[in-house]
Amino acid sequence: MKNSKQKTLRHGSAVFTDKHCLYRIAVVRYVDSLFYEPGDACRCHSRCYSLIVRELFGIGKNTFRHYLHYPSDRLTGVVIPRKLRELLRLYVILVKRLPATQVADCLHEFYCRKGQFPDTSHRHGRM
Repeated sequence: MKNSKQKTLRHGSAVFTDKHCLYRIAVVRYVDSLFYEPGDACRCHSRCYSLIVRELFGIGKNTFRHYLHYPSDRLTGVVIPRKLRELLRLYVILVKRLPATQVADCLHEFYCRKGQFPDTSHRHGRM
């Protein structure tokens, strides 16, 4: 890579330095952790990749595996906002328990009912 501002990427040792890449790795690992069930880690990783990661992040299986094996100490300081963690937790619960068409219907129902929830955005300075 000619431009020094671009991310450093070496597949052999999996070195990533771009902050956006590190954030993506942290989010992928978080989503994968939500799929974990004792006794069958391989199946959990596979389901995570096929049900969410492939579509949401557009990465291949090998990249997904590299992300899972990326050293945790290099992700120190990467913070996933609480709102995103909770949204991902809800999404994973839906994806794990419902057929794909029902997940979309459920999320659409949440969207349609947004008017039934009080608007508190003004309390936090958001519009």
